[in-house]
Amino acid sequence: MRTRAGAPPTWQARVQAAGGNGIQACLSSAAALRLRRRTAVHANCPADLHLPRLLSLQAALCGKDEMLGVLIAAGADLEQRDASSFTPLLLAAARGHIPCLRLLLAGGAQPDAADASGKTALCNAAEAGRVDMLRALLDAGAGLGATGPEGRTALHAAAAAGQEAAVHALLAAGADVDAKDARDRCAVLVALASSWAAASAA
Repeated sequence: MRTRAGAPPTWQARVQAAGGNGIQACLSSAAALRLRRRTAVHANCPADLHLPRLLSLQAALCGKDEMLGVLIAAGADLEQRDASSFTPLLLAAARGHIPCLRLLLAGGAQPDAADASGKTALCNAAEAGRVDMLRALLDAGAGLGATGPEGRTALHAAAAAGQEAAVHALLAAGADVDAKDARDRCAVLVALASSWAAASAA
C-alpha cells in the first residue's frame, strides 16, 4: 500500500507490515465480513473506518500480537464483541494467546468482561491451567469473586478441571475457598465431584 512521499504510513500499511497480508487474511472470515457490512450500514459511513475495531477481534483470535498492537494504536474498540459476545480479550484468553492478552490489558481492555454465558477470561485461564494468564489478569484488576456459568468462580473452574497450579495461584492471590456455586458447592466439593465423574468414566 503506497503513501504520499514523506507521509507516515497509514494504519492499514502498518497492519500489513505486521502481519503480511493481515487485512485480507483476517477479513477472509465470513463472520468478519458480515460484521463489517453490518457495522458500515448501521453507522452510514465507509466500512474502512471501522476496520481497526473489527480486525482487533480477528487479530486476538489468530494470536497476531504485532498486528493487534498497531490496531490498538489506531483506535481499535477493545470491547467490540463478535456474534458469541466475545471481546478481543476473551478470544485471546480462550485461545491461550498471552502476548495478545497482555497487549489488550495494557491498552485498557476490561479484565472482567464476560461472554454470553457469563464466563470471564479469568475462568478460561483457570480451566486451562494458564498461570501466566491468571497473573496478568489479576494484575490488571480481574475480580477473584466474579462468577460465570453455574455461579462458578475461577477457583471453581480450576478445581473442576483439575488444574492444581491454577488452584494454588488463585489461593495465593486470595480466592475464597469457601465460595459456593449455584448448587451450593465450594471448590473442594467441585473438585471431588469432577474426580468421581472421571473415575466412573474410566
